[in-house]
Amino acid sequence: MFDRQIDAFPVEGEFGYFCIPSEGVGMNATLEVTPGGGAPSGPSLPTVPESARNTGIAVAAGLISSLFLTYDFLKYDGSPPRND
Repeated sequence: MFDRQIDAFPVEGEFGYFCIPSEGVGMNATLEVTPGGGAPSGPSLPTVPESARNTGIAVAAGLISSLFLTYDFLKYDGSPPRND
């Protein structure tokens, strides 16, 4: 995916970074190199924004409701119950 990987910067300072396909839409970043840097911490767990989580819950509830209603319509032919 990347052409090269840099494990350590030899000089302190701020370095500009951009992805060539995304540069045109303003997706740029700045890397700040400080003395000592950070120790490698391994992969971090991804976080999910609360709005995306809530949307996922709402979609799951909608799918479950659709399944229940489909089963109900198929079983009872979509007609109201008869009072025999």
